[in-house]
Amino acid sequence: MSKYLKNYYNAVEELTKKFCKKYFKGVYEYDVNDWVGGDIGGIICINDYWFYLNDIVIAIKYKATKKELFGFYEYNLEKLLTKKDCVSFEHYLKYFRGFSFKEIDKTLKKL
Repeated sequence: MSKYLKNYYNAVEELTKKFCKKYFKGVYEYDVNDWVGGDIGGIICINDYWFYLNDIVIAIKYKATKKELFGFYEYNLEKLLTKKDCVSFEHYLKYFRGFSFKEIDKTLKKL
């Protein structure tokens, strides 16, 4: 394995451990085997929640609260199941923080 790939895997592991400690403290410990299909850095299943690495990075980067993370997760899941558009997690944290999801929907309908 190249040193660059090893550095990448180490960085992914550290980010994911930090994410798990912040949002799943005492409930989940990072396990490299939880990456879907063994694709480290792809999608990980944590306590029946599914996260892309990008969502993990965004949560840490924007210091999302547990309420924001899981609120958005449920909102996004509902939108996906009903095949409706919603904002990305990053846009939610950058532009819609503090808004209710009903307010976000109203704003999106106006666009």
